[in-house]
Amino acid sequence: MATIKSIIRLVTGKNSLAAMRLRNRLKWLGIRHEIGDKSALIEALKIYCEQEKPTLPNWVASGVFKAIYKWRECEFRTLDEAFAVQRPKGFRIITERKKRKLLFVIHAEVEFSDIKKGNELWEDIGNKHCISAGTAKQYFYEAEHEINPQS
Repeated sequence: MATIKSIIRLVTGKNSLAAMRLRNRLKWLGIRHEIGDKSALIEALKIYCEQEKPTLPNWVASGVFKAIYKWRECEFRTLDEAFAVQRPKGFRIITERKKRKLLFVIHAEVEFSDIKKGNELWEDIGNKHCISAGTAKQYFYEAEHEINPQS
């Protein structure tokens, strides 16, 4: 089974579509971080850790260092507090876990489907994964936005 690292290595030449999308994703996360979205730092760290030879930009390295340092010095009780991240009110772990498992599966199915985007496709995919057509469509577009934030 291919790992994320091997897939990235395979498709990320400097000018490949995957490399461009990765750069766009990281640029978008940097913007989110600058405007105060603390979860962007964690997401960027995950992306960089998936790379074969990660080179962290200053904003990621600095943010991670400061948060871990303050946690180790007992300025915060938990890493959640140190990174200033928390789940939103009403967060349902089981629902979100299912969603995260399906997002990119559904995206790939749509991208490689012979059926044109529309009700028939969303119903087909929804039935396959025991979700509504509307949810299938929503998951596709959420994955699309994660892959290419400017779209």
